[in-house]
Amino acid sequence: MTVNVTRGSGLSEIYIRWLDADGNRIRNSDYYSSSPYNDSMDLAAGIYYIEITPYNSSYTGTYDLKVTLN
Repeated sequence: MTVNVTRGSGLSEIYIRWLDADGNRIRNSDYYSSSPYNDSMDLAAGIYYIEITPYNSSYTGTYDLKVTLN
């Protein structure tokens, strides 16, 4: 699976976390500030989630998320 996140205006710093079906973190990109973010991981068949949260709760803005299954 490949994840691409591009930040839009107003959102300067974010956390991107990869989670399994039980909500356990399987990959963590603490304090991501460069854009775009691109990362890949070989995963077994299943359900996965991408969690995107602002570094600071006062940050607001937009982002584009693209997930590709390889």
